[in-house]
Amino acid sequence: HVDIRKVKALLDYAVEKRIFTHALFIIGFPGETAPEVVRTLLFACGLKAHTALFNFACAYRGSELGDNLRDRTLLVDPGNDMSSAMSSLNFVNCSPLAAWKLILLKQAANIVFFSNPARLFRICRDLPRYNPAVFMLLLKKFLTRTIFLR
Repeated sequence: HVDIRKVKALLDYAVEKRIFTHALFIIGFPGETAPEVVRTLLFACGLKAHTALFNFACAYRGSELGDNLRDRTLLVDPGNDMSSAMSSLNFVNCSPLAAWKLILLKQAANIVFFSNPARLFRICRDLPRYNPAVFMLLLKKFLTRTIFLR
């Protein structure tokens, strides 16, 4: 099990030392409820991480998650190119929540996470090598994950 308090403390320490941090979150697990997803996303938005990526749970054939999935039609072959988890539109939904709800929650999380003025300041301040190309890449990712869904 992960000690969330320790993770948060270590992340805060890294940000304090101006180490550029990135957090990953997975939503849409089998049996996960909407309040649980919201709680995860609120936790993510409350972190000081510079950037975050919100993905959908993907049950791969042969994985522990896949082996425990009741609906075998939702299994993804291990050779899949990860688009099932990375896409905001074409993903295999193994959650009891409607796909549109997961998409909406993911979009809202991206907007709330990246519209935080303190976070935007930290991104600009701590961006590796002050590279404008990296900032443009972050902007492009934000737009494709939030507004122009792929």
